[in-house]
Amino acid sequence: MDEWIVAGDAGFLAKAQHRIESFIEKAGILVLASHSSDICRQWCNKAVWMERGEVKMHGDIATVLDSYNSQVAK
Repeated sequence: MDEWIVAGDAGFLAKAQHRIESFIEKAGILVLASHSSDICRQWCNKAVWMERGEVKMHGDIATVLDSYNSQVAK
């Protein structure tokens, strides 16, 4: 999903953002799989960090991403 969100011109990006907001309003839940921390921080309030099919951590988006990023940086 992140590939089509970050591709395109400003008009396309505005349409994509509006479409995602519409999905969230109708569904109440958005499940997003992405390698982009920026996109995850923008659209998510919870995260699940999975590694080799196992849940390594879950919780607040900032806490999980900060832990993931500090682990990957080693």
